Amino acid sequence: MQDKTWDAEGWNDYETAFVVTEELAACGDVKLYIHQVNKNWNIEVDDVQVSELVTLAPTLAPTDSPTEFVEEETSSPTVAPTAMPTLSTTTACPPIGEYIELPAGPVMLERSSTLCIITKADVDSSGTQTEIAPVARSSNGGNWEKHAGEFAEALLYGKSFGDYDQGSQITLPALAPAQKYFIASYVDSTARRLTEVDEEKKAVARLMQHGTFGTTLSDLEGWTKGPVTKESAAEWVNEQMNVTLTSHREYFRTRTNPR
Repeated sequence: MQDKTWDAEGWNDYETAFVVTEELAACGDVKLYIHQVNKNWNIEVDDVQVSELVTLAPTLAPTDSPTEFVEEETSSPTVAPTAMPTLSTTTACPPIGEYIELPAGPVMLERSSTLCIITKADVDSSGTQTEIAPVARSSNGGNWEKHAGEFAEALLYGKSFGDYDQGSQITLPALAPAQKYFIASYVDSTARRLTEVDEEKKAVARLMQHGTFGTTLSDLEGWTKGPVTKESAAEWVNEQMNVTLTSHREYFRTRTNPR
């Protein structure tokens, strides 16, 4: 219904219109059905018109947007987002046995050839450091990374190191009053280049890991067959097959059931 008006004689006028679709195009009669009205009313239907639509039917696909011409082509977007801004100055790790204070905020750190660690510490009025906790580290010329542990993970949550030719950059979050960052170098007793002996032990460990329930230090130290080859591995497997069988279930039940 499009319109509802009352004329001077008290007639209630309605108007409505509908589109003749393809399904109705072959119809020759137009019928009007009126439901649920007062039987005492006088109903009159007049002014029935059939007219052609002047607007075109909508297309299945939207029309193209008007094109815009630019004089110069814009550069293509990069595949990855740009890295964080680099700093002009780089902080180097101090000599072993010394430490320097690091301010909060962005810092570019040189990679360390030894072991270099950033720590957080509570500092009292006398300069004494307490509650020292590791934050990040670099060793053997590798990139800086978060130190293992819940403290470093929580402190640097949502932050990561940006690696560049001159070093690694990160923004250190602000600390509570009387807390400071320090960077110091240490002797890394475990950081050394892998030698042929180290590679040989790794190969032995891989063999034992596949052939036993777990590699032990005594098993590694007891290997006397030289490099792991097809022949030495076969010899070791044959030896393992001749070892006296031990039952893990028997071991477990003997020690858990006093009966």
